Amino acid sequence: MSCAEEIIPLTNIEFSKELLSGSINITGQQHKVWKIDSMSIDNVGQVLNNSQLNYFQKFDAFGSWSDYDGLSGVWDMPTQNTINIIIGNNTVEYYDVNVLSFMLKMKRQSEGQTIEYFYKINN
Repeated sequence: MSCAEEIIPLTNIEFSKELLSGSINITGQQHKVWKIDSMSIDNVGQVLNNSQLNYFQKFDAFGSWSDYDGLSGVWDMPTQNTINIIIGNNTVEYYDVNVLSFMLKMKRQSEGQTIEYFYKINN
């Protein structure tokens, strides 16, 4: 008789977290960098200049976050389609999050407008 390790499947949230940030498993990738691809404000596509197209967000599997602008903080995914990023005393709340292995889409409200971001994996 062999000693078989029981494999416990990931929950939907755990799976989404791994797609977003990598795996805490030592053999896996422990962070992911998402580079902006496009965005819209109130469903109107925006033209991004070359500098804006350099923008990225980095999500670490252990919960740290940073971006192109040099900001850093922590992130959490309380539900499969929400992400909260805490920078100092401020929380940025994203909703309608859809994360795949190659693409990240998320929205947030700002000054009464709906901003939708589309990112592609960069690492």
